[in-house]
Amino acid sequence: MVSSCRDQHGFTPIHYACMYGYPNIIEAFFVRGAKADIVNMGGDSLLHVASQHGKYDAVVKVSNIVHDCVISLTPIYKIGELINAINEVCGHFNVLTSV
Repeated sequence: MVSSCRDQHGFTPIHYACMYGYPNIIEAFFVRGAKADIVNMGGDSLLHVASQHGKYDAVVKVSNIVHDCVISLTPIYKIGELINAINEVCGHFNVLTSV
């Protein structure tokens, strides 16, 4: 399973795809069964990681997939609030204004 492979900090391969901004690879991981709600040992979600590194394309890709996969668990307005909060803290305003 894609999400069972982790490094010493709990990062999965899809965390790294988000960190380095590879939306096509992110999508491929989801097609192969990656979970949208996976977090590392620090509690960072995929959106956190993409946002912290200013990877707009990864934020958009994960946001689109999360809306489709987790909508019953997390209302859209809460996802928007999460993105705003992450970006205000991290200072990546290009992501904040584009989402």
